[in-house]
Parts: sequence; C-alpha cells; structure tokens
Amino acid sequence: MSSLRDDPSNPRWLRKALREIPRQITELAESFGDRAAHTRPENSDWSPIEVLGYLVEAEREDLHNVEAMIAEDGARIEEQRAHLAPGEHDYDGQSAWRLLERFLTQREELLWNLEFVEREWEHSGMHPYRGRIGLMRYLREMTDRDLEASITLRKMAEADTEPAASRWR
Repeated sequence: MSSLRDDPSNPRWLRKALREIPRQITELAESFGDRAAHTRPENSDWSPIEVLGYLVEAEREDLHNVEAMIAEDGARIEEQRAHLAPGEHDYDGQSAWRLLERFLTQREELLWNLEFVEREWEHSGMHPYRGRIGLMRYLREMTDRDLEASITLRKMAEADTEPAASRWR
C-alpha cells in the first residue's frame, strides 16, 4: 500500500499539499522584517512583497478557474497572468500581512470547494492556448507554484540580515 506522499494523483494528497505549503509560505513570510519584505534582493526579479502579491493574483485566477471546472466539465478557463502582476502593480506600499491574509483566505475558499468534489475530480477546463487541462493536473500545477514561491522566499529569508522583530506595515 502506498502512502499519500507517493501518489500526487490522489485527491487527498492534493488537498493536503494545497493546505500545507501555504503554511510554510506563511512562516517564511512572517520571518521578514518590514524593510526586507519590501526590498528586492540582488539577483532576484521580485521582492518578498512582490512574491506575496503574485500569490494573491495567482490564487484569485486559480480559484475562478477551479470553480469553473468543478461547475462544468470542459468549462473555459482563463489564461494565467499573475506572473505579470509584480510589473503591473505597485506592491511597495502594501502590507505584507494583508497580502498574505488575502492569499490564505482565497486558498481556504478553494479548499472548501474541493471538500465537496466527488465525480468532478475527472472534470477539466479548456485553456485558450494549452487546450484541455484536467482538474487534478491544474491542482498539481498550483502545488508546484506554491513550492516554487516557498523556495524563493526561503532563499530570500536566508539572505535577509534585518532583524525579524521589526513589524510589517
């Protein structure tokens, strides 16, 4: 018998990963001092606040797309544009805490929607460029994105020299 860890196509594994990785992101985000959260490290495209802003925008898009796939097999899903958010929005004046809260609230809503999924695990959506994408695959891609954000924040946290005791704005 294999464990949940061994089977990313298992809905329980996906729900667990979608719940646990944001907890890691929260711990990492809370480790930044206010100034460090708003400072782009050398050799990095984004600052920690921009990573959080990206996660908020990605989660908003994903929540919309997942809800569409659950409601209707073959539903049209939108192109993902969240990776453009740091260049299109000024996150510098925003509170890291509020961005993190928005991300986590949207994730909880997504997880709540998945609690009631039964036959819908077989549903898919139609992406304008990628074609048909199954719900399970879409959710696995979300966990990959979360892991990538977690790794990015971890690298930034390891390079951060500001005391974590200073507060976020």
